[in-house]
Amino acid sequence: MIDMNDPRMLFTLALGAALFSGCTTEVEFLDLRVEDLTTSGAVVRFDTNVPTTCEVEYGTAGFDLLAEDPAMVGDELSIEHEVPLFDLATDTSYVFRARAEDEAERVWLSEEGGFDTRPDDGEELTDVATLQMGASVTDVSSNFGGAADDEGWGANHAIDGLVATEWSSHGDGDGAWVEIDLGQERTFTEVGFRSRWMDDGSAIIEGVRLVLDEGATILGPFETPDPLVTYRFELAAPATARRVRIEATTTTGGNTGAREIQLLAALEE
Repeated sequence: MIDMNDPRMLFTLALGAALFSGCTTEVEFLDLRVEDLTTSGAVVRFDTNVPTTCEVEYGTAGFDLLAEDPAMVGDELSIEHEVPLFDLATDTSYVFRARAEDEAERVWLSEEGGFDTRPDDGEELTDVATLQMGASVTDVSSNFGGAADDEGWGANHAIDGLVATEWSSHGDGDGAWVEIDLGQERTFTEVGFRSRWMDDGSAIIEGVRLVLDEGATILGPFETPDPLVTYRFELAAPATARRVRIEATTTTGGNTGAREIQLLAALEE
């Protein structure tokens, strides 16, 4: 019986297809590395000697999870590859390998590697701006395609606690904003933000500010230029509010939005 999960079988089938098609160039994985490690994320980067697709298989005990290079569209091929991994467990060991397909549709797997996410050494804070904590979206500049807040690209995806999902506005650019009701008055000490992005360089929110309780207090602006980073900003003094409006101040235009908006608080047990 042929085991299609066996890397040796994949290689054999790929080599056979290559010989049949006259293409014999083997794909080499160059400078395979893991960077930008955080408590819940990492970025796998590598090059290939010929243009290929780009994916990473990973997991804690095997390769049961799959991530793709968000900058690559459809069947696009490239020699430079960057794959962000989201929603990882804190202080946990992972194994990974790169997976690439060349123009002859041959599948290639890199050697296996490993990395550890960072431990959380700071004070335990809770994100009170999540649906799970009772927060809700009360208004938004727009959702892509006119979607409802709980549909694809809807604003709820900015406060669902998952970096892998995202809210996208419908071309709001610098005018993108979302208003959140925390469900009750909350006091928070840190602000977190991660922008969405598109492969053409648009849709990045490079700066945000917070308007509390309809203008009673304004925090920021905070600079958030890299969409691969979840920025966290410690406030000079704790802020208290029930309603918080997050506004883009600087963007690269287009369908701007957010992967995650966080208001972090030390809750009493």
